[in-house]
Amino acid sequence: MPDDMQQDTPNGDAVRSILMIEDDLVEAELVTDLLASTCYRDAELHHCQRLGAGIELLATKDIDVVLLDLNLPDGNGLENLEAVRAKDGDVAVIILTNIEEDDSSLHFVAMGAQDYLVKRRVTADSLARSIRYAVARQHAEVRVRESERRFELAVSGARDGIWDWDLVDDSIYYSPRWFQMVGIEGGANHPSTWLERIHPSDQPGLHKALQAHLGGHTPYLEYEFRMSRGKHEEFWALARGLAVRNQTGKAIRIAGSLTDVSDRKATEAMLVHEAMHDALTGLPNRSLFLDRLDLAIRRYRRDRSHRFAVLFLDLDRFKAINDGLGHAVGDELLREIGRRLAKFVRPGD
Repeated sequence: MPDDMQQDTPNGDAVRSILMIEDDLVEAELVTDLLASTCYRDAELHHCQRLGAGIELLATKDIDVVLLDLNLPDGNGLENLEAVRAKDGDVAVIILTNIEEDDSSLHFVAMGAQDYLVKRRVTADSLARSIRYAVARQHAEVRVRESERRFELAVSGARDGIWDWDLVDDSIYYSPRWFQMVGIEGGANHPSTWLERIHPSDQPGLHKALQAHLGGHTPYLEYEFRMSRGKHEEFWALARGLAVRNQTGKAIRIAGSLTDVSDRKATEAMLVHEAMHDALTGLPNRSLFLDRLDLAIRRYRRDRSHRFAVLFLDLDRFKAINDGLGHAVGDELLREIGRRLAKFVRPGD
């Protein structure tokens, strides 16, 4: 036995069942004899003369490899391959034909066949190698498809929008959830689809954070910014990302997620407001007053033209009202004074 056929032996155990769909009995016998001289001689060989019979057998048997003729009584050419692929998308298919055309071979491989062999040129050696590589390629393709399905399932089930930015050709993949978050049905796979929807005040910060990560100065991208949703709505978004680099360390790709953090930002704003404002009147409290006073003092120290004054107001006989009419009346008096004072100041004061 030739050396390269002996090398096939360890991989031959992975192929336990072969289906040959060939209407010519003489050629079928020749292929059977070739298989008997390879490491696949112990594999179970099924022979069908018609495409329909082969398809039925695929439905009932666990087949590893299909040796498929293109000219059959009930099928010709590409339709034969399509029929096999439709019945079992995970089986390795090798075309065995008398048609010797380079364009045809490339076309069939592109359409899902693992190899294309011309019958009169086939030897036991070349057939064994073809089966071995066909099964290996098919298993690799199955793993890739399974990985893609898992990724698609994870993306479709995630609350976050997924993005994948190819920095070489400057194109971005956006997941359906990403488009849903920004309130559009779809858009171009271009950075502008994202960047043009970011609030102008937040664009410089995101650009700085992005360049810092791409330049290798930060371990990952993480930045919050405001972004438009549709035409009349705005929300807070958190972008996270991680760059993929080539051998020289240059970033060639960055992928990550977009999260709607509007609820958290609203909660944070509410907590800050409550910490800095009086619960009864809604006016700024002592903490906020002292903060603004400190800011005014420091500003005045830098520039003496920024003068300021502190106005102190006292409410006479408030204790008598509070004690005589009750705390509820006293509280309402404070609220009314707060409303009247608010009328004399600007919203930002």
